[in-house]
This record gives sequence, structure tokens and C-alpha cells, in this order.
Amino acid sequence: MKIELSKVGDVAIVKVSGRIDSSTADSFWQTTDQILDSGTSNFIVDCANLEFISSAGLRALLTLSKNIRQKSGIISLCCLSQQAKAVMDIAGILAFFKTYANLEEALSHY
Repeated sequence: MKIELSKVGDVAIVKVSGRIDSSTADSFWQTTDQILDSGTSNFIVDCANLEFISSAGLRALLTLSKNIRQKSGIISLCCLSQQAKAVMDIAGILAFFKTYANLEEALSHY
């Protein structure tokens, strides 16, 4: 997994490439938690290059979502593949996130 971080205004953009699974979920969570601790509470997770997400990855996203909401922030996902959307829908967590087709659309809602 590779994570690229950027910021547009008060929104953290987290671009994830590769897999979020049991071997990378902790790294994802620690990286995003550091951003949240620095005072940024609005996030867009760009999934354009996300190849796979396991239950550990889903848990990391849910934990991030919970922590963001506790700080009155907003989390969105963009560029989800059909497969990732289906996995999240079956797991029952898609409803916890606003989803957008692309990054520009997601940014327009902040």
C-alpha cells in the first residue's frame, strides 16, 4: 500500500494505492490518525488506485469515520471501483460514507 497526502483548503486528500488488508490497515489508520490529531477533520479518501480492501481495511475506514465524526468532521470516498463498492455494500458500511465519482466532485461538497 502507498499513501499520498495532500491538502486543499481544510480538506485532507488521502490517495491510497494498492491494498488495504491485514498487513497494511494499521499503517493506513496511523497515517490518517496523525492527520486528524494535527487538527484536520475533513477527509476525502481517493480510492482510484485501491486494488483490494479486506475486512481489516474496512475496519480501518470505519474507525477513521468514527474519529472524524467525533471531531465534527466529514469523510468522503471518491473513485471507488465497482468491486470495492460491492464489498462495502455487502459489509453494510457504504451508508457511513458519502461517495463521489471523482475528486473534483467530492471537493465541491466541502
